[in-house]
Amino acid sequence: MRAGIEIAEPVRDRGIDLVAYVDLDSAIGKFLARPIQLKANWQTGFAFDRKYEKFHDLIVAIAYVWNLDDPTRTVTYALTWPEICGLAGECGWAWEAGGRWAITRPGKDLTSRLGSG
Repeated sequence: MRAGIEIAEPVRDRGIDLVAYVDLDSAIGKFLARPIQLKANWQTGFAFDRKYEKFHDLIVAIAYVWNLDDPTRTVTYALTWPEICGLAGECGWAWEAGGRWAITRPGKDLTSRLGSG
């Protein structure tokens, strides 16, 4: 993999879809792994759930892959939990019942904030 980062799939689904890891990081001299939650949509969608707050060591909390129906338009966004919460605050979103945020058709304001605008 690129930059020496490997990807593993957990055997059980406990809220994490993938684990990115480096066998032996030369800078710190030890094994390093971080969980990734993957959200993929045929078109677009932005959703996240408070249940992911419990993963304190997330580097990438959620990776969103949009426009799977058209490979020429496919885009990926990777955000940490603090980035997601900051974005939600900037957009004025409130938690829905059950501790979730969801937007099925993100507008230009959101995509601009994500960096594709």
